[in-house]
Amino acid sequence: GVDDGLTGTYYRDSDGDTYGDPSVSTTACSAPSGYVSNNTDCDDGDSGINPGGTEVVGNGVDDDCSGTELVFTTDFGMSTGVCRLDGAYTSTGAAVRQAGGCYIWVEGYGSLTAPAVSVDIDVAGLTAGDEYIFSWDVGNASASTTTFVGAFTGSSIESLSLGTGTSGVLEDIVTVGSTTVTASIWHTGTNDYDGYLTGFTVER
Repeated sequence: GVDDGLTGTYYRDSDGDTYGDPSVSTTACSAPSGYVSNNTDCDDGDSGINPGGTEVVGNGVDDDCSGTELVFTTDFGMSTGVCRLDGAYTSTGAAVRQAGGCYIWVEGYGSLTAPAVSVDIDVAGLTAGDEYIFSWDVGNASASTTTFVGAFTGSSIESLSLGTGTSGVLEDIVTVGSTTVTASIWHTGTNDYDGYLTGFTVER
């Protein structure tokens, strides 16, 4: 054959999941057997662990190669079709059913010292003194662009501006210091804007 200089870099795919090991590569005109052009696998010895993998809560493994491990999550009852805040949660907000699922509504308007919704998350299973990423999934159900504000125990105040009908994530790094972390959310508008929470996660 003719060497026309058109070579590429390919990465070893030992587990056959189509994601390659970034630390093992070769240069060739085309992918050799057992090699792929993708280099994003974080565990090339397990075909279930790759960027397309499904994160399993609390198994101590970064299943989707995101760089974090999912240690806690809740959708506030959406998966069961029952709107509730039970088990580890207490809240000043109401869990109510709306079109599409269960939401915890953030109604009315507050200030930086008066959150509209506050949820106590039981973190007794987490390691005191360690840092975790706490995240709210927030949506804007009002007719105007709204700035939602959130804070977790021991963290700074974070804000998120959302247009009508859009959603986003409020998150911060929290050092766990007790068995409970209080997550508070409100908005800074001067009108009665509505928002909703559809999920909550803790990663490390």
